[in-house]
Amino acid sequence: MGRLKPAPTSEEAGSTWLPRVLRLPVGRKATIVWASVAVVIVAAAITAVVIVMLASISPAGTLVIDAVPWGTITAIEAENGERPPLPSPASTPLVISLPAGTYQVLVAGPTPESEAQRIGVTVRPNAASVAPTVRFRDVTPEEYFEQYLAAPSAPVEPAVSPADTPPSAVTVTPAGVSP
Repeated sequence: MGRLKPAPTSEEAGSTWLPRVLRLPVGRKATIVWASVAVVIVAAAITAVVIVMLASISPAGTLVIDAVPWGTITAIEAENGERPPLPSPASTPLVISLPAGTYQVLVAGPTPESEAQRIGVTVRPNAASVAPTVRFRDVTPEEYFEQYLAAPSAPVEPAVSPADTPPSAVTVTPAGVSP
């Protein structure tokens, strides 16, 4: 009987039928395969995160709020309790960009009463939504200006300093001479 040949090693077996380009040492092949798998996993994770982030962002819409004769928006509250920041001043008419959703808007009327009214509004995505016009009692000019004219203050006398005195009113007397 003839002698049995030992089984070829993995490198010897692979090198006979693989093209020259793929004839790499086993350790290097494994590194390339694992690196490729890692790249695919990282790309899939990044894609999943981007998709989740884009799905959670609701498209914005524009809300138009008006009051007659005028008003000040004191708060806007979303259904989930979040309160978006208001511009300064938040007087009507007000145009504000908000994420699509349902909101409660609190509008304070003009002085002297400063009555407050709450309205419900729905902001549609990528559209302008107009809130119902809030109506307050008409204010007469006298009522409006009363806050400025109610208590007149006493006139203040201007103080006169020596620098404000005209030169003709100043008398100079030489030393030792009586006036």
